[in-house]
Amino acid sequence: MHWATLKIILATLYIPLILPMVLTNGQEECSIRTVPYPRNRDFLDLCGREPNAPVAAKNAKHPCFKLETSDLHDTRLTPYPGEYDDFPDTNVIIKDGDLTHFTFLDATKITRIFWNEAGIQLSYFPHPRSENKPGCYEVELSVWQILGWRMYVQEEKGDRIVADSEVSSEGTGIVCTKWARVTLEKIPNYNPDFSDQRN
Repeated sequence: MHWATLKIILATLYIPLILPMVLTNGQEECSIRTVPYPRNRDFLDLCGREPNAPVAAKNAKHPCFKLETSDLHDTRLTPYPGEYDDFPDTNVIIKDGDLTHFTFLDATKITRIFWNEAGIQLSYFPHPRSENKPGCYEVELSVWQILGWRMYVQEEKGDRIVADSEVSSEGTGIVCTKWARVTLEKIPNYNPDFSDQRN
């Protein structure tokens, strides 16, 4: 093999390794991601195909989520601090490859999902912490980095917002319907020169 050919091969192998550092001014930026896998049969048993779809009576109160404008492709799944020593990624059940419909295999566990691109985290609590409401669950939206995104959660019919990151960086809400609708969207006319775009 000629030396010139060998140099080309080595360069081809090396470029993908150094390119991310060049694009980030030498600072490696690699988001940690949880890769969920579709489990269609399990999901349909717990949730049905869409909001308002019929399910077995035993799963009538099992919480299910639909992402209206986003997905779980660039997210990180984490347990609540101090709650569990071993928290399996398989606790999140995805309907299909679109990664827009999800639920939890064990809905009794507090679960957090962090959207890397948006810097926003959704926390699920199986029981409301501030009120005694049987059959309801609580969601909390936490803004960890202000990157120009807004997330809000609505109940199943979409007629009421229960939590909104634009209103509060630590907003909580109680959901008393089986499904919750989650919307993640870019804030219009967001200016990154300002550290906080929320009212």
